[in-house]
Amino acid sequence: MTGQDKDPPGTGPAPEPAEPAAGAGPAGENRPAGKDGPAGGGSEPARKNGPAGGGSGSGARKPDSIVAQVVGTTSFFGALLLYMGWNYEDQLLQQFQIPAPQSIGLGTVDFAAAGIQPLFNSNAAFILAVLVMLIMIAAAIAGRLPEDKRDKLADLGKTPAKLFWSGVVLTAVTLTLTWPQVSSGGFVDWLSSNVDAVYPALALLAGGVLLMAWPARRSTAGQVAYPLALVVVAILALWGGGVYAGTLGYQHALSIENDIAGQTAVAVYSAQPLDLSGPSVSCALRQRGSGYPYECTGLRLLTIQSGTYYLLPLGWAYDDERTYILDDSDQIRVELYCIRASKTRACNT
Repeated sequence: MTGQDKDPPGTGPAPEPAEPAAGAGPAGENRPAGKDGPAGGGSEPARKNGPAGGGSGSGARKPDSIVAQVVGTTSFFGALLLYMGWNYEDQLLQQFQIPAPQSIGLGTVDFAAAGIQPLFNSNAAFILAVLVMLIMIAAAIAGRLPEDKRDKLADLGKTPAKLFWSGVVLTAVTLTLTWPQVSSGGFVDWLSSNVDAVYPALALLAGGVLLMAWPARRSTAGQVAYPLALVVVAILALWGGGVYAGTLGYQHALSIENDIAGQTAVAVYSAQPLDLSGPSVSCALRQRGSGYPYECTGLRLLTIQSGTYYLLPLGWAYDDERTYILDDSDQIRVELYCIRASKTRACNT
């Protein structure tokens, strides 16, 4: 071999192209490991959702978050029932000069039982059922729309400016219509004559506040504003529920006043004379020689609580302002009976 045939230092025949490494593409293009398979494999794609070896999706709800939502919702509805029950009893008893439900010993269980009553006297369950049905129908219709129209619908909730200004306008209009009555001190009088208008006003105000706070809920300011908006919505819900329950309690009081004779009749026997007087009430010595010789009639039962009887005279009227309170003791005996106008009619309680 001559000197001219020798290769220069550092040169030689071109080496054979090496086999591409696992995970490498053509022309030396490396592919990220784990996309088409693990390094050295490629037979099974890596999981995109969840850690390796796990099948849980990243969007799955954690059990503790579900429990928190259930507990929070249950607590709110429990508070709503108690507040509605208190308003119901308060409006009912105030018509008979009883200052507050607590003054006659009503407690949490009584308020909860009274709070459930307005729900059964309303169309709330039917309205919620219809609302769920409409939501599911709308979702089914939206799922059959072309993809471009579905994208437009999805983008409606991604326009913070539109949501914010819609909330501002809705809140401003609602406050403009209702604030004059609140600030002038005449809201109670306005409420008594416009009860049906209160619920839409509260709903619109709650919707406006939520629309304002929703777009910024993940920002620094939104971390304060959005929880406050939820608190405002909860207060408005309590307010609306209280107004509704109080209205039912007031209507119940009116039904008692309009049909005093239909209430359970009461006869009171006592060892000593009782100073009970009023429309249609009579007390006299009836049974000499007995342990309870004195008898008072012409009374009707309003309610019984912890051995205390709250009685009304048969001729009771709102301007009469008489409610008798008798504690059960050895000195008196109370008999309850019903005077029916017909065999099919039961006494009111």
